[in-house]
Amino acid sequence: MDEKTGKVNIDSLFVKASQYWDEGRLELAFENFLYVAELGDVSSQGNVAIFYEGGLGVKRDFNKAIFWYKKAHENGSPVALHNLADMYKKNGDYKKAIYWYKESIKTGDDDSLLEMGKMYYYGRGVEKNMRSAKEYFNKTIHSEKITPILIDRAKEYLEEMKES
Repeated sequence: MDEKTGKVNIDSLFVKASQYWDEGRLELAFENFLYVAELGDVSSQGNVAIFYEGGLGVKRDFNKAIFWYKKAHENGSPVALHNLADMYKKNGDYKKAIYWYKESIKTGDDDSLLEMGKMYYYGRGVEKNMRSAKEYFNKTIHSEKITPILIDRAKEYLEEMKES
């Protein structure tokens, strides 16, 4: 709390929670992120989802992770839907992963283009479809919002497709 204004300083609480996380004090990190998330901080909301998803400093709870990823998205997180899709993918629910990757793409998160390409490439949650995989990999390569490492990965998939 700011002594001068009597208001909660969300930024300093976020930094404190992050320091606890860096130090491996996961329970304290979670408690602080949760407090700030409930005050509306979007970054903390995403972190609370990550903590619930991974069971970091709190009992693993996918329903609460879903709640917080969606809350973070509603409040403007550009990666929340992608993270939600990743969670479903890691847990083998490929159909839900695809749904959330597509929703993520609609919001402008082009990292999900690569993931959709991989879903079609491997036939996870959809029928294996090299034409669709190629379309997504090409969109990945031509995006201006994707890191070079993800672009390189998309190029690797396209090379593999040429060789087979």
